[in-house]
Amino acid sequence: MITRFILENQLQNFVLTDCALATITCWANLTYWKKPLAFDVVQLAVIISNLCLSSLLMARCLHQGFIPLSNLYESLLFLAWCLSFVTLALQSKWRMSVAIGAPLVLLIVAYAHWALPSTMKLSNSLVPALQSNWLMMHVSVIIMSYASLMIGCLFSLLYLSISSHPSKLEELSYQTLRFGFVCLTLGIISGAIWANEAWGNYWSWDPKETWALITWLVFAAYLHTRRVWHGTKSALLACVGFVVIWICYLGVNWFAQGLHSYGWFVQ
Repeated sequence: MITRFILENQLQNFVLTDCALATITCWANLTYWKKPLAFDVVQLAVIISNLCLSSLLMARCLHQGFIPLSNLYESLLFLAWCLSFVTLALQSKWRMSVAIGAPLVLLIVAYAHWALPSTMKLSNSLVPALQSNWLMMHVSVIIMSYASLMIGCLFSLLYLSISSHPSKLEELSYQTLRFGFVCLTLGIISGAIWANEAWGNYWSWDPKETWALITWLVFAAYLHTRRVWHGTKSALLACVGFVVIWICYLGVNWFAQGLHSYGWFVQ
């Protein structure tokens, strides 16, 4: 067990260093160097971080015997993996996508590594309600939706902040948010089915369920009003959605007690 903890810490430290250097390189290149090759180097760094996170999650899975998605610490690591995956998938469409993805991965892994208590990082057996095949389906799809929505929202923020590539940024934001919305919809539906199996009802207005619905409504509004609110208004709504995602994902875990709360401020 000690060896596994050392391995996890080493992998996380490597990801932190890798993403920190990637972030500095990327933004220095955007500001000063303006060298296309630098983005290829940063892309390689994000690939390495993705592989390290894959190894970390796989090692934890092999040790526990189930998918490591049962608490906040594990979900943060998986969120970082999803962010790096989405970033790499978008590289072919816009090579500066790493300027968004690398800092996000850095911040999330840093939070998981330094801010969470050590007790939350321990491997524990699943509670009965989580001993279901729905665990992987529901949680993985929901977290992938968070990753896609976060990056899509940041594309909108860039659209509002910089004057170059406006049409490209708007289209990337729309495509990424649309994919994230589909994942969120599937995640909510699978969660409702799982809730009925585990607790006997599809919806109980648990804080996490309520905020997931609010998140869904915000991005449904974005998609339905995009043709009318083309440009700045759509981007502003996406930025509101970015805040709502974080409330749904971390805010509820911190401060609200409910069936979905795996935070540590309320324990």
